[in-house]
Amino acid sequence: MYRENKKDWYVAIVVFVLVLAVYIETLALTTPFWDGGEFIAVSYILGVPHPPGTPLYTLIGRVFTLFPLASVATRVNFMSALSSALAVLFTFLITVRLAKMSFRVQEWKAWLAGTVSALFMAFSNTFWWNATEAEVYSVSSFIMVLTFWMTLRWWETLGKDSADKMLLLIAYVLSLCVGIHLGTLLVAPGILLLIVLVDWRTVTKPKLLALGAIIFALGLSVHLYLLVRANLDPSINEAAPKTWNDLWLVLKRDQYKPGSIFVRRADFSFQLGMFWRYFSNQFSMWGGQLETLGRYIPILLGIVGGYFHAIGNRKTFAALLTVFVICSLGLIIYLNFTDHEVRERDYFYVAAYHFFAIWIGVGVTGLLQRLLSATKQHLKDQRVITAGYSCLAVLLSLLPLFYSHYSHDRTEDRIARNFAYNMLMPLEKDAVLLTNGDNDTFPLWYLQEVEGIRKDVRVANLSLMRTNWYLKQMKNQPPKVPFTLTDYQIERLAPYRDRDGKVWQVNTTAVYDIIEANKWERPLYLAVTVPDQMGLERRLVLEGLVFRITPEEQGLRLDEAKMQENMYEVYDWGGILKPDGTRDDSFYKDISSTKLIQNYAAGHFTFAFWHRQHGRIERAIQEMERSHEISPQFVDATRWLGQFYMEGGQLERAEKHYMDLLAEHPGDPEMHYWLGHVHSSMERWDDAIVDFRRAIELNRSFRDAYLALADVYTSRGMSAERNAILRAWLQIKPDDARVRDFLDKYGGSQ
Repeated sequence: MYRENKKDWYVAIVVFVLVLAVYIETLALTTPFWDGGEFIAVSYILGVPHPPGTPLYTLIGRVFTLFPLASVATRVNFMSALSSALAVLFTFLITVRLAKMSFRVQEWKAWLAGTVSALFMAFSNTFWWNATEAEVYSVSSFIMVLTFWMTLRWWETLGKDSADKMLLLIAYVLSLCVGIHLGTLLVAPGILLLIVLVDWRTVTKPKLLALGAIIFALGLSVHLYLLVRANLDPSINEAAPKTWNDLWLVLKRDQYKPGSIFVRRADFSFQLGMFWRYFSNQFSMWGGQLETLGRYIPILLGIVGGYFHAIGNRKTFAALLTVFVICSLGLIIYLNFTDHEVRERDYFYVAAYHFFAIWIGVGVTGLLQRLLSATKQHLKDQRVITAGYSCLAVLLSLLPLFYSHYSHDRTEDRIARNFAYNMLMPLEKDAVLLTNGDNDTFPLWYLQEVEGIRKDVRVANLSLMRTNWYLKQMKNQPPKVPFTLTDYQIERLAPYRDRDGKVWQVNTTAVYDIIEANKWERPLYLAVTVPDQMGLERRLVLEGLVFRITPEEQGLRLDEAKMQENMYEVYDWGGILKPDGTRDDSFYKDISSTKLIQNYAAGHFTFAFWHRQHGRIERAIQEMERSHEISPQFVDATRWLGQFYMEGGQLERAEKHYMDLLAEHPGDPEMHYWLGHVHSSMERWDDAIVDFRRAIELNRSFRDAYLALADVYTSRGMSAERNAILRAWLQIKPDDARVRDFLDKYGGSQ
């Protein structure tokens, strides 16, 4: 066995400091979307997060909230940065050991392997993202690599009294850290295999096994935190594990029952492809025309490294391969993802990327050894080759840092925090706000519990309202929500089908019961993010990011005064619009932020049509421009803006709008179609004909383009061309009676 010396640790610490500095420099300073807002909030109040509860994470997070620097959110986010940097440190040490064991190389060559592995892993896509926000995966990664390193240390001490103690410590750390994330245990089979391969007699020691079981149970006892805190009724108390039975349901994630692994929820080839898409995107070094090469060079190095590792040290290779297979193929089979997940699931496979990165470093040193062996007769050449090769290898491992820095720098990202603020602040006192899922709930919980903003509002999550424990919390814990149902009745709520055949889910039943019990005394709101409006459409009045639920059934409408006030006086547009009203592109917005931002664009889009309906076309144009500026991805505003320009007589602006869009999307038939209408309005008939014909070329089934072109021909007195284009359409759609009747009357039927 080869153990680290002081020099190994010195280099490891240098890498650790470098990586930690980058993580701090790109750290999210407030709440992110998804689970981050919940984890920050429960850490601050010692609450109970969603199953399986992550008690150890919450306790450690609470310690970090006590740091006297920065905001509470920054402190908890920093926990991930520190954990990730520590994971990088131990990845370096593991790779150094494996390089020495596989090649018997000099120290600096082992350092080269460790540095390359550590940097590729540190700045891999998912790992780096996890390092900048409050989540369990960074801490879990640290524990996994730490315990693997501890197993190598056990091998080193084999035959000494301290060897068995090291194994007991590994068992304790792994069991304790189940309280961070259950996936931490995925490293255990690889560790066990290495123990068996090194000294199989170890696993036959009765005393050691008994002590190990006791120690393991002791580590799991951290979950008693959930039982204790749940009975103290914190503001966030998910699944409310107040009894032993409820605690067991939380630990086995009964709220998220997995399906059978034998009934695939998507084609297995799709699930493999999903993993490969995530995996191949992890170590990207550059984009553009060289993107494919930039993706696959690190992967090829890892495959080569796996080969060198296999022939250099079979025992550690078998252990590492076991972990990689379990964390990749094993999870693909177990997790059984659908082809319509609500978000990308790359973070579930982060351990596979992590341990594969070790092979990248091994591959770099292995190739160097082969290269030097081929030139061993030329000492001078060897020195030049060694220096150049080493610099190139380190440079390659740093390229992901420079290539991905923009997309991982989250210091300016306040989208989630401001989204929560903009939902809560306009609400009337003591309001009840019905939300949909994680992203329109967890940031609001963060704002209420950590920043103390609008704690009078009850945020009622419709997904959680399918459970009786959550409904009872809404009914009995402040800010209380009125119900006619008793706790006994809530316990027995279940979906049912009414006489008309309509299925009533538990949450829908609860919403209507709240409306009945409230008697319109407290203001009720529905977030615009809720896809199923539960038959309340005729009671809704749009006020921006929320609908007010009213007693009158007058159809979907909006409150002009509230919309104006909220969107121009109340909302914090930081991160979306600059003070001058132009789009803020100063930082990267991920897919979650991009989608949520479209809710703002949709509000201005609706407001634009409201002004148009009331004859205020100039104001309508301004609102549609703002909608398009907020979110160019919101295609409805993009397409309607040009039409609004046309209605306002601003034909030159309409033309420029569609020309700009065609520069970005030259193959979009609708843009050609609308540009044709602009040119028709400008009486540029030849241009209009070209536009409509291009739209038809791009979409042979584009009926409106055929008819628009026919209208141009008619206006120009080109009857033969008109009849020809209409006959061409009838070849596509021969049952179009209106067109056929027209041709029979004016153009003949041939």
